Amino acid sequence: MERNLKLRIYVALVWVPLLLLISYVGGILLLVFVLAATYLGLLEFSRLAESRGLRASLPYMTILGAALILSVYFRAYEFLFFLLAFATIVLCLTHLYRGEISDLFPNLGVNLFGLLYIAGLFSYFVAVRNISNMEGWRYPSGGAWLIFTLAVIWIDDTFAYFVGKWWGKRPLSSKVSPNKTVEGAIAGAIGALLGGLLARSLFLGTVSSVHIVLLSLLVFAAGLFGDLVESLLKRACYLKDASEIIPGHGGVLDRFDSLLFALPVVYYYLRVIIY
Repeated sequence: MERNLKLRIYVALVWVPLLLLISYVGGILLLVFVLAATYLGLLEFSRLAESRGLRASLPYMTILGAALILSVYFRAYEFLFFLLAFATIVLCLTHLYRGEISDLFPNLGVNLFGLLYIAGLFSYFVAVRNISNMEGWRYPSGGAWLIFTLAVIWIDDTFAYFVGKWWGKRPLSSKVSPNKTVEGAIAGAIGALLGGLLARSLFLGTVSSVHIVLLSLLVFAAGLFGDLVESLLKRACYLKDASEIIPGHGGVLDRFDSLLFALPVVYYYLRVIIY
């Protein structure tokens, strides 16, 4: 077994139970985890942006990102619209004060994109976990749905990684991510279904198998898209990984790219279809 694969497995043996525990407990523990992961993700994003000559303000994105996540945690959803408007005004005023006219649109775009892409999507960790706090909720808890999402993504990734590595031949998107294959993607979809059905058999038995199958496939599709989006960002910056903060797995964005896009799908499926 190659050294990098061994390292990935060793880290996963620590990382997986820890994240499952955090998801199960929720509350302040989950909030602290999400805030910390968001900061590290924003740090990686700012480095990616700066490698392309764009100014991504880490303090600006961190403060507003934390405010966004806290507004979701305390269910102050009406504050989100004010927050986005405030973020845009602050950026415009900053450029006006500095007299940096020509850089306004690129820097406005990269900072708002970083804020929404990382803090906005990370906030769905909290939104999914706390969905059972809604009035009249009679379904499995938010913790169960968060663990369901993690299980589907992890098993999907595992199937896709090994099948793509050993038997993958046809590239899925050679320009964006040459290591991803059609065979790996098909295996990932099968893994996602197995992960969803496993979760149903263990703790989601009251949910229709039709919902589980549909949601598992949607999570797979969203996760694959999120993976390709992050690969596109790295490719644009000529980088292999966002960072090396997680041994064997790259950076926070490398590890959570699929989850960041899958969690909103789970949240709105629960809100619109099931609830």
